[in-house]
Amino acid sequence: MADKDKKEAGVFNVPLKKINITAKIAGVFAEVTSVQTYENKGRNPVEAVYVFPMPEESSIVGCRMIIGDKRVEAELKEAVQARKEYNDAVAAGHSGSLLEQKRDNIFRMSVGGIGAGETVEVMTTYNQRVLWQNNGGRFNIPLVVAPRFIPGQ
Repeated sequence: MADKDKKEAGVFNVPLKKINITAKIAGVFAEVTSVQTYENKGRNPVEAVYVFPMPEESSIVGCRMIIGDKRVEAELKEAVQARKEYNDAVAAGHSGSLLEQKRDNIFRMSVGGIGAGETVEVMTTYNQRVLWQNNGGRFNIPLVVAPRFIPGQ
């Protein structure tokens, strides 16, 4: 689809401006914070969707959205209810974010209602084990969602 066609269809590129990852390691555990910054350079409110991997057996312990002077702490809800509240908020012209687990180690962050010229930060904090091998720790942060094998395709 050409850029002109995308604009006419209401599809806009909202770049994930940057990701900042910090980790605190204490023995065999790590606390990792990922800050995803989105920016709407367009003239209309938009939704950004970002799919990302997390280490196997990690646990999310917090999620916060910062838009302007507002800080919104995430609440854990059932998937259907969370999706409904997110859709309702965005449809009403408000900003919102929704973090969904798609597979064991694949998550999707939706950030809706990003106004023209606005920058939004979404901070996700998770804990993970640091594997211990040969008298040393092994710590990694996955950055790529691997293609999923689907038999017959």
